[in-house]
Amino acid sequence: MPKRSLSCQTDDYVSIIGANSLLVTRATQALSEDTNTLQSPQAGCRLGDGGVHVWRTRRHWSPAAITRFRDLLSSEERAKADAFHFEADRHRAIVGRGLLRHLLGTCLNRPPDALQIFAGQNGKPELVPALDAAPVAFNVSHSGDWILIALAQQRAVGVDVEQMRSGMAVLEIAQRVFSEAERTGLAALPAAAREESFFICWTRKEAYIKARGDGLSLPLGSFDVSFRATDAAQLLATRPDPGEASRWTLRDLPLGSGYHAAVAAAGSGWQLRQWHVDEHDLFEVCVMPTQSADSKRIRSGSSSELARKPR
Repeated sequence: MPKRSLSCQTDDYVSIIGANSLLVTRATQALSEDTNTLQSPQAGCRLGDGGVHVWRTRRHWSPAAITRFRDLLSSEERAKADAFHFEADRHRAIVGRGLLRHLLGTCLNRPPDALQIFAGQNGKPELVPALDAAPVAFNVSHSGDWILIALAQQRAVGVDVEQMRSGMAVLEIAQRVFSEAERTGLAALPAAAREESFFICWTRKEAYIKARGDGLSLPLGSFDVSFRATDAAQLLATRPDPGEASRWTLRDLPLGSGYHAAVAAAGSGWQLRQWHVDEHDLFEVCVMPTQSADSKRIRSGSSSELARKPR
């Protein structure tokens, strides 16, 4: 399912599983939206809590880590990643898919290379479920330096991240891709606020479309989302079925200056859990045999908590 793109970036939600599960050797940085506390990495793979888990990482991994991630990919995935002209785009694709493979394999407690992916309705990749496990939905997005992976069990999910770019003709683009209410509201804003509101609107709309899996078959003007920086993320109206809006929940994902991101998932009342993972969380060097058990436990300690950004 193709993703609408604002420019020649490599945002992609295709998500597949691979071979060779990698052990998380120390706690990843994790922020519970409601409790503001750190959690263990194992908790991040317990999808049976009904929540939505969003993992984030930067694209800057070492050449050795890139190689290890690439080894997880299928031949088709490697070919697709290799087709990117720029190295940064290739690395972003490899890290995104390699990390996704690891997370799904860990969550399902299955060999990653045994997991199968098929193109579902409108081409959205889906995981062939095991007979003894509930279906797992997943979605990946990457833009600039950030890669986001959303996971949920028995709940459709979509995620989108966009790196803001200045100087765009946001009102002209909005005429083509936003609803009438969104276009009118955006034009009424002060000029200084339009650019940020444009990207807020775009990520919220893309997250919803990707969660539904409708791709280009769902007109962007057939639904309205909130878009002002002071507005909570919300699906405001859907057409032709007005009841559709109440069946989905949107949340913003704070990433810091220069980026906007959002996640959408079916249902309401679910808890959003956000996790940060870096290279040392997955590829920590081996502990020497002479080290004590206490030393090993120290190396497996949790990292610092993520700073929570105001919404």
